[in-house]
Amino acid sequence: MTSPENKKLSFYKTIRGRVLLFVAMLSIYACALFIYSLDQKDILLQKINEIDALQETETVLVAADLAVFDAITQLLIVLEPVEKGEVLLGTHEHFNLLTQHYNKLSKLYPERAPSFFALISSLAKVVMSPSLDDLRVVKDNLKQHKLALNELIQANLASRQKLFKEYKKISDQAVNRLILLTLAGIFILVIISNLFFGKVAFDIKRVLEQIKDIVARKQCPPLATKRDDEIGVLIRGINELSTALDERDRQLHIERIDRSYFESVGAIEKLTTGLVHELGNPIAAIDGIAIEIERSREDLSPELQTNITLIKDYCDKLQLINNDLAYLATPTSKEYQLIDFNSIIRKTASLLHYDERWYGVDVELSLDSTLPAFYACDGKLRLLLNSILVNSLEAKIQDKHKVIIETSYIDDKICLMIKDNGIGMNDQVLAQACDAFFTTKDPSEHNGMGLFSCLSIVKAHKGNLYITSTPNQGTEVGITFVVTTSDDQHDEGEQFEP
Repeated sequence: MTSPENKKLSFYKTIRGRVLLFVAMLSIYACALFIYSLDQKDILLQKINEIDALQETETVLVAADLAVFDAITQLLIVLEPVEKGEVLLGTHEHFNLLTQHYNKLSKLYPERAPSFFALISSLAKVVMSPSLDDLRVVKDNLKQHKLALNELIQANLASRQKLFKEYKKISDQAVNRLILLTLAGIFILVIISNLFFGKVAFDIKRVLEQIKDIVARKQCPPLATKRDDEIGVLIRGINELSTALDERDRQLHIERIDRSYFESVGAIEKLTTGLVHELGNPIAAIDGIAIEIERSREDLSPELQTNITLIKDYCDKLQLINNDLAYLATPTSKEYQLIDFNSIIRKTASLLHYDERWYGVDVELSLDSTLPAFYACDGKLRLLLNSILVNSLEAKIQDKHKVIIETSYIDDKICLMIKDNGIGMNDQVLAQACDAFFTTKDPSEHNGMGLFSCLSIVKAHKGNLYITSTPNQGTEVGITFVVTTSDDQHDEGEQFEP
């Protein structure tokens, strides 16, 4: 597995890369809004230019209309019996002005240019050689053109109002769309920011809490993460650190258990060595004196003979107890050596009778006499047996509690089975039974390292441990050891030493 510190992240997977990508997408979105606003601006400018053109057209039409009105007024005056010289001079001036306006109108309305120019020609004819009939004809034409100009003015006004409405509609749509797009952008920005930075803050908070638990040396499960950025690398690194520290804690705890066990056993050995010596001599002396009295006197009364027999029986029992004490006084070896596993089991089981907790418990031994000696650590196997037997005792739920200890030799493997009819375990508890610091009992009295220590001892001896259990029916602990040479076993033992 690649360690977090050696794992090289792709730039787009880093937080900096993702932030830059987000900024780039935000910039593209802002540019799109800017381009859209420019496009709408061009459309609005086009409409404004069209409105200006219509405004200019309307100005020309109004001016032409006024010129026609003046021309009509002058012609009416000409038709009256007054001095016509001065009137014709004025008419000539209006003719020139009307000609200028009609030239402009011809450019704006090329389809009407022929009628405009026909009117100008008729006006020119009247100005050059005026006659009453021609003036009347021109007057009628001017009236018709005035009506036409009025129609054009009204049409131009309607077109300008239509353009104003279109301009207002386009501008309102552009503003609404820009507002909507801006709000949508802000909404998306807020959501993405909350999701991204919220997830970052949440994971950082989890990391800080995990670090606090690690510093306090609390048992904490690894942090789950799917992140592939710097925070993901940090979380995986902290998980590896926590796992390593947990493993170190377990090894240190096993070392403390071993040390405490061997220190306790050592103290007991020193105490029992003195007891065996102090008790052995009086027992032997009392037994010898009883035998000597029995031999030296043949005329013993039945009562005295009975007492001497009782003394000898009690001396035998005391001697058996002293022998058990002598087993406790035997120095516990930490070295790997050839051992008789059945003998260790018998002696361990015999000592249970002195523990009041085992009073009334039926301990059944079924030991295979063909079991070969194998290289193992005597002290650790004693600790293994004691731990499993204590668990079997604590599983007691009925008065007739029974513990069966069996050994067998199958396929070059030494097999040990310890079975009880206790409370048992469900599948959930069974799955965690051998985990370090797991316990279903009072944590202030049990540290949850019993079966984990047993598993470590079994592994140190190249063995395997399995547990089967049924609630309210009992538990079976099975252990197998491979019979190996001294060198192989010693190497394996060193590998599992704390």
